[in-house]
Amino acid sequence: MQIQKALLSIVTTGALLTAGTVAFASGNQTTGPDSDNINATEISSNASVDIMNESTVNDDFIFNVEAGRSTVERNTVVGDVETGDVDGMITVSHELNNGQISMAGDDLDFLFPDFDMSNNLTGPDSTNINRIDVALDRNISVINDATYRSNYDINANTGRNTIMRNTQVGDVSSGDVNIGIDESVTTNGGVGSISIPMMSEVNLASGSMDNDITGPNSTNRNTVDVDSNQNVSIANTSRITNNVDADINTGRNTIERNTVVGNVRTGSVSFNVNVSSNAN
Repeated sequence: MQIQKALLSIVTTGALLTAGTVAFASGNQTTGPDSDNINATEISSNASVDIMNESTVNDDFIFNVEAGRSTVERNTVVGDVETGDVDGMITVSHELNNGQISMAGDDLDFLFPDFDMSNNLTGPDSTNINRIDVALDRNISVINDATYRSNYDINANTGRNTIMRNTQVGDVSSGDVNIGIDESVTTNGGVGSISIPMMSEVNLASGSMDNDITGPNSTNRNTVDVDSNQNVSIANTSRITNNVDADINTGRNTIERNTVVGNVRTGSVSFNVNVSSNAN
């Protein structure tokens, strides 16, 4: 008798963020007296990634396998009694919440390869301002919650033969039991890789800022403000419960009440349980 059970489940998630490239120039040239001249550039890059995975898996396996329990009685004459074998394999594989976030390399590389800020030939008592504001914010929140429960209830019998009441039989042979359980569980494989560039990786190397031939009592400003905020929050919760209840019998033969039998042989039991769990 053959028992085969195979189960596979996979739950995955992923995310990818990208940003752009900016080139610009600003300047105040040949401005009049008592004038206000302002060039302002504001760049804001906001990325928010929220990934929440919740998985619940319940596996219940109940097997009641019987190849024995023969009854011979009441003045009966039989030959040899032989019960069959029980051979089974249970394979279970689960992969839950295996999320991946790729935030590396050029995906978040903010480039400003060429900028020019200048105040040239400005009038007296004038106010001339060139300003660049750059804000780069990254907020990442990953929450994985996995609950896995597996129950195995196995009742296998190849014996339990009953011979009684003036009965005559030959040899009695019970079969073998061979059952294997191979279980593999991976929960919250989580964040495969997060690489967030610092502002030292933001390229501002080729820019220039100048104040040239400015008027008397004038105010001339060139300002670059760069702000980078990186927030990463990861929470993984796993709950794994494995219960194996096996009742395996190859004997329990009953011979009584003036009964004559030959040789009695009970089979062997081979029971293998292999459980592998990888959480968080």
